Amino acid sequence: MSSSNSTVPYHVGSCLCGTIRYSLSSPPTQCVLCHCNNCQKSSGSAFMTNNWYPANVHTPFPPPCSAI
Repeated sequence: MSSSNSTVPYHVGSCLCGTIRYSLSSPPTQCVLCHCNNCQKSSGSAFMTNNWYPANVHTPFPPPCSAI
């Protein structure tokens, strides 16, 4: 059997235009697929994926100068 690596890599994300960027240093504490009407409208799909993270794993990046 191969050994598994228990360390979690950083996850990096942003808004669609890229102005707001962030990194997460932990896996989500909860992941949910929601099928309510609000989530269907927001996602344009039959469901939306929602993840919850502890507050202390969120690191925002400063916005670029052009966004200020």
